[in-house]
Amino acid sequence: MTRPTPFDLVFAPIADRLAGITAAAAEVGCNPLDRREFAAIPEVQRLLGDLVTPVIIERTPEAAEEYLELLHAAYGFNAAGRRVVVTTRAQLEPWLLRLPPTTPPRIPGDACYVQLPTPWIWAQGGPGEPHEPLDGMFAVAGPHGDEITVLGVLGLRAERGGFTQVTVRARAADFAEAGTVRRDPPFAPLMEGGKAASFRSVASAGELLTVLQFALRSAEG
Repeated sequence: MTRPTPFDLVFAPIADRLAGITAAAAEVGCNPLDRREFAAIPEVQRLLGDLVTPVIIERTPEAAEEYLELLHAAYGFNAAGRRVVVTTRAQLEPWLLRLPPTTPPRIPGDACYVQLPTPWIWAQGGPGEPHEPLDGMFAVAGPHGDEITVLGVLGLRAERGGFTQVTVRARAADFAEAGTVRRDPPFAPLMEGGKAASFRSVASAGELLTVLQFALRSAEG
């Protein structure tokens, strides 16, 4: 049975407004696939105003930037046809022991959601924050082919009404560096009881990029 994606649970009610950003961008001469130009589109600013309340900004000053990253990823995913790449544990687990690639991956359709087996791979939203299962990642290629935005989705549950996100904007050099650094053993669990449960952990931005690489390749068969 197919699991709902973060788009299904959070953005489906505003899918028409996301789709309308393309026409709104054309009116002001912006490229909505370029994150900086995306932020300047009036409809994007209105959407952010509806999503990010002053209370949220007061509690978490960086929230506006994170919501912008999420909105841009959701827009790219929607505009590219909501492509979902699914990998199973049986497919992915052998890859986690391999040497990581050092070149950027090809993102199907230039934007997709990579859905991982869960709960299996865990991560934290930041230092000292709870360990949460990594449901998957939005992966969106930049319009100039020199950057990929990877937005990890943690703790996704229908009853939660949201999730924790971890965002990495990566260039070729970031993938090259990620491919040269490995923990021993790779992706060893970091939470209490994780080893007994055969969990894995993502401990850095580089490891998130590597999981993306392996998940895309494992899903190809």
